[in-house]
Amino acid sequence: MKNVSEKIDLYKQALNNVLNRKQLWSDVKKSLIHQTLLQVKESTDLDWSVQLLEDNMTPQAVNIHFHKMPSGLIEVTETSRRHFIKYGGALIFAQGHNGIIYVICSFPYVETWVNQQESKFFEKVDPVIITRDFILKQVEKFLDEMRIWEDSSTMTRIGFNAT
Repeated sequence: MKNVSEKIDLYKQALNNVLNRKQLWSDVKKSLIHQTLLQVKESTDLDWSVQLLEDNMTPQAVNIHFHKMPSGLIEVTETSRRHFIKYGGALIFAQGHNGIIYVICSFPYVETWVNQQESKFFEKVDPVIITRDFILKQVEKFLDEMRIWEDSSTMTRIGFNAT
């Protein structure tokens, strides 16, 4: 019975840790991430936005993402012109079910031409680890990934339609 009592105590501690992580996120870290990302956004002329997602039906998250824009790819037929849209990438800080924070990079894509890559996990951390320097380091990693994506040749459709 002693082992069961010890396991119960450990379980109660784990539940308490979850509550503490969620409280720290709500009280401090979510705002710190939001403010830091806003400062990054305002310091540049890039076409991006910061979002604070607090819907009760989804994990709470803060992200900075590039806006969608024309890709420069156009499909012309005898009756129409279709401009393909490039959807921008995002750096996401999301709280998991247990209060752990996931830092995720989602990649840009161009409809029909460039498939969206699977998101890349940068970090999985206790919110206590998150500081302004930590956030800025994640932004640097994100910008590196976006630069690599822009420099790559990942088009999935190419060719000419001879009629």
